Amino acid sequence: MKLYVDSNIFLNYFLDEFGPIETFSSFRAEEFFTKASEGNIQIIVSNLVISEITDVSSLDEKDVKKFLLTIHAKLENVTPNDVNKAKEVSKKYGLHLRDAIHTVMALQTGCDAVVTRNLKDFNKVSDLIKALKPEELNI
Repeated sequence: MKLYVDSNIFLNYFLDEFGPIETFSSFRAEEFFTKASEGNIQIIVSNLVISEITDVSSLDEKDVKKFLLTIHAKLENVTPNDVNKAKEVSKKYGLHLRDAIHTVMALQTGCDAVVTRNLKDFNKVSDLIKALKPEELNI
């Protein structure tokens, strides 16, 4: 299974490591990343995900990339063409631009779903790609 992982799943994991957050979410994120490191799933992230993580945590880009290596995640860079496509998705579906960029990246990399806690927004594009919480995955 190939999954695009939104920054909020990483933040569930990282912020639990460095401060208190909702225990259930952090446990499910840890379980999800354990499965990924075992090779049961392929995780795709974009440089936007890294940026969002470093913007709200004490981690720097190097720390995040090191973690991505441990779970065998593939990093994709957002291009100007991706942003242009995302602007169209944003306008058509009423998504924030960043969520539209994540949607476009998931589609272009052939992902089966976006793993996120932001179902409210990603369900707007359910005709393009599924959005699931980690605990909803059968892995």
